[in-house]
Amino acid sequence: MKTYVVGDVHGCVNELDALLEQMEVRNEDQVWFLGDLVGRGPHEQGVIERVLGMKNSAIILGNHDLHFLAQRLGRVAKIDSSSDQKDLYNQWVKRGKMVLWHEQTDTLCVHAGIWPAWAKDEVMQYAYEVEQQLSQEKTRQDLWDNMYGDDPCQWDSAYEAPIRYRTLVNIFTRMRAIDKKGRIVLAYKNGLQLMPEDLVPWYQGIKSLPFAKVVFGHWASLQGHTGRKDIINLDGGLVHGGKLLGICLESGQIFNQKKCL
Repeated sequence: MKTYVVGDVHGCVNELDALLEQMEVRNEDQVWFLGDLVGRGPHEQGVIERVLGMKNSAIILGNHDLHFLAQRLGRVAKIDSSSDQKDLYNQWVKRGKMVLWHEQTDTLCVHAGIWPAWAKDEVMQYAYEVEQQLSQEKTRQDLWDNMYGDDPCQWDSAYEAPIRYRTLVNIFTRMRAIDKKGRIVLAYKNGLQLMPEDLVPWYQGIKSLPFAKVVFGHWASLQGHTGRKDIINLDGGLVHGGKLLGICLESGQIFNQKKCL
């Protein structure tokens, strides 16, 4: 059995099918998705149905996913959905994770990143806290009502709800760069070459990586390049004319699929 990880699909079901075919995924193989199944692409519903219909899929929730779900399942839903669609979205929420850990290769998979000072057990504990919030109707609605906002810009274990969960969501699903004072700068979306001197990528702030490898998506401007072998980016900027990226965790082989015509 192999474990494949797929980067940000963003509603591009044809490219997803082509990548899975290229990977030669078998029935017993695991396929993990790094989040942002939706957003910007033309076939969001098709991607959701495709991924949730896979026998051995596991799903990390990205920022676009959380926004999509809040818009359709939140207390004040802004987009009408059929009952069948709502059932599918609720299934998605229940299966969604903040992180996935591959024990065999000691690889952490996350949509955006982890706080540089966290140890392994803290990463797993804080991810579990958010997942627990999403597991129950009331706390899920509370999270969706309060998750929007850029502050606070630093992590503090003393934070309580709702600030605690908003900060965790921002770290796991939105973070790219931090400044030299250790504050998250959510407004920065460009690549490494254009990064101002007072900013660094979130992973550069980690003194000792708590996992053998970290695989993440979210940062399309990286085009899959971090400059490190232990930090792997799988957002190839598909919806911006780039590629859909994937990796086999056991072999380290990278797969890519260009935009289908």
